[in-house]
Amino acid sequence: MKRLAATFTLLGCAVLFAGCGDDGGVGGTGLSPAVVRGNVAAEVEPNEAAREAEPLSGILVRVEGREEIRDVTDRAGRFRLEGEFPQPTAVLEFREPNGFLSRLEVVVPAGGEVELTNVRLRVPDPLAGMKAEPESVLVDFEGFVEDTEPCEDGHATILVGHPAVDFPVEVTPETILTDERTGMPLGCEALSTGLNVRVRGALDRTGTVHAERVRVLRRTERPRLFRGAPPDQADG
Repeated sequence: MKRLAATFTLLGCAVLFAGCGDDGGVGGTGLSPAVVRGNVAAEVEPNEAAREAEPLSGILVRVEGREEIRDVTDRAGRFRLEGEFPQPTAVLEFREPNGFLSRLEVVVPAGGEVELTNVRLRVPDPLAGMKAEPESVLVDFEGFVEDTEPCEDGHATILVGHPAVDFPVEVTPETILTDERTGMPLGCEALSTGLNVRVRGALDRTGTVHAERVRVLRRTERPRLFRGAPPDQADG
């Protein structure tokens, strides 16, 4: 499973941390429609102990380099961004009414959705200055199974190929695995190379998706998710 191991290294730099490199982020070579939503919690001051999550309203949230993708948090601290995002990662800016700015770099699956829970602002970082940091990241995206590990006792790891980046996906007995066409439940042994799947789960700091749900689709052609050439073809 060499390909799975290599993917962990690629995503581990991109998820949640800004400033890991210049190959992706706002300088990426592709754009794709996606949705990023979540909520902003009370900012964390340097050396301040963790506090209960308190919603923050009036925070301007926008995508760096894509000024038209923006929103302002409501009374519950919620925001929703929709548009064409840089691939494979995008930098979100959180600007408070007093002018303080925090940044967060996240993987944004092409054609998918990302949910950020309790984004904390002004988290000190020696490299990025003040960064934003969510308690959890939930992703929902479509792709094709490129590689698999053997299914054992309901556990398996698969590599789901995506136009901008591949995702290692962990499947457990708690994962809801179904056939989209019939609605019937499946076992992890049904996950084979070439299947078109829709994955929903928590994305950790290593870039692994811990699947809550995997739906096996019946699409026979890969969907075109990018406007223009995908990132891996743009320079060819």
